[in-house]
Amino acid sequence: MKSLLHSISKHHLLILSIFYFIFLLINLTLLPIFNDESIYLDWGWISLHVPGNAFLSLTDAKQPLLIWIFGIFATVFPDPLVAGRLVSVLIGTLTIVGVYSLAKKLFDKQTAFFASLIYAIMPIFVFYNRQALMEASIGCVGIWSGSILLSLLQKSTLKRGVLLGIILGLGFFIKSSALLFIISAAVVILFYLWREKKKTLFSSFLAVLGGTFIVDFFLLTNPLFWQTFSSNDRYAYTAEELLLFPFIQWLISFYGFLQIGFVYVTPLVFIAALWGMYLLIKKSMPYSLGILCYFILALLLEIFTVKSQSQRYLVDFLPFFSIPAAYVFKNLWQKNNIKKTLVIISLLISFALSLMVLFVPDAYIMQTAKISPYSDTEDTYGYTAGYGINQTIQYIQAHSVPSQPTMVLFALWTGNPENALDVYSFKSQNLFPLRIDSKLFPNINNYQCMTSSYPLFFVTRDGNLAGMDKYFSLEKTIPTHDPAYSIKIYTLKKDCKGKTVSLSDAYLPLINKELEIKMGQ
Repeated sequence: MKSLLHSISKHHLLILSIFYFIFLLINLTLLPIFNDESIYLDWGWISLHVPGNAFLSLTDAKQPLLIWIFGIFATVFPDPLVAGRLVSVLIGTLTIVGVYSLAKKLFDKQTAFFASLIYAIMPIFVFYNRQALMEASIGCVGIWSGSILLSLLQKSTLKRGVLLGIILGLGFFIKSSALLFIISAAVVILFYLWREKKKTLFSSFLAVLGGTFIVDFFLLTNPLFWQTFSSNDRYAYTAEELLLFPFIQWLISFYGFLQIGFVYVTPLVFIAALWGMYLLIKKSMPYSLGILCYFILALLLEIFTVKSQSQRYLVDFLPFFSIPAAYVFKNLWQKNNIKKTLVIISLLISFALSLMVLFVPDAYIMQTAKISPYSDTEDTYGYTAGYGINQTIQYIQAHSVPSQPTMVLFALWTGNPENALDVYSFKSQNLFPLRIDSKLFPNINNYQCMTSSYPLFFVTRDGNLAGMDKYFSLEKTIPTHDPAYSIKIYTLKKDCKGKTVSLSDAYLPLINKELEIKMGQ
């Protein structure tokens, strides 16, 4: 028994990481494919399998590194949603190790274990570490860059500078918000360079810049990146807009941070984190203030630059909060039973909410929506939620002919159900996803009818037929959790008279091209 306890004590990080990995896998696809997951998984597949599309995501100012990884996993695993979400699960598990590493450097092993445990059961991280989105990756980059930055400040070497540059470069190759960590790291290093005037730190700073540039070389030299990068002003203020000092929006964003922290980090953990930061300042250990400033500055940059605060924008900058909270909880745990009980209650609240994420994600979203306007209700209601998509695919498969191509048509829009149909059709040998819109047929008014030699289904957002209304009739309505929205499946009208165009002939070149890709999988 003693040897077992010793083994657990010695390998507690490994055990916690394995637990967390398995924990996140529970009901991994219970919440259906979200709108942006559909887009990213679709881009990932196309980037890898359609020549000339490696940087497809840059057309929407999204960096492609994680998109490529999604594509690789979707190629290996039969279910593309499982594949994409597994990437985030693995990255979330890596973040736990980073939290432990940083907390151990700042405090001790016991605080590091508490920090990892808090991160593991914090509902906001459990939620986003189970989605095929970029948030888990940027949170991981933030934590690991903070850990390496602390080592760099303690002992400046070229190796640590390059390593920090690589991590930050990978972050920016994933998502533009990593730029806030790059700016924050530069400010902290330059401050210590000014204060301590170490030549080795200057060399390390150049190594950071060099490592970042090398990692992002092919991104920064791609003209499409620069053509579309400015479109990030959809989400963040430009320099010119910041010079107008939008104080009202800054206050709203800061209030959003407080509310998201209080609700989704959970109240007691959030308060403990804020108190722990105060204690960290008071303790004033070597370079601990620099690391605290690194994370706080990145967080403030997010608050001041974002145009509309949300969980998704903020979650990248919150993993560090588990560390000062752990410091407070560790100190409380060493005192009387009442304070130990407070720690247990704090952890149980987080764990209970995380269990809701795993087993009743709809209830988690809707119940938290009653107390916070920042709940991710778009995962549950409207076209952005993925409800009805699996049923749509099943219906089409059941009514297709295995020996013939089945044309799965959808409008030119981006998101659900359009990209989701792409994602779920790619690995099917007989489903061929194709875009349709009246704008694609210049002389459409000359035709009264459309036909097809192949089975054909037009999947729509609540019956919006993209100007093709007169050619299709409703075949099936797929309900969703939103009573105001449904997926409607149409087929070509029968017994039509007049001038006719064959859609199977019109789309045959695209069908043959997709067939080549399917055969090459």
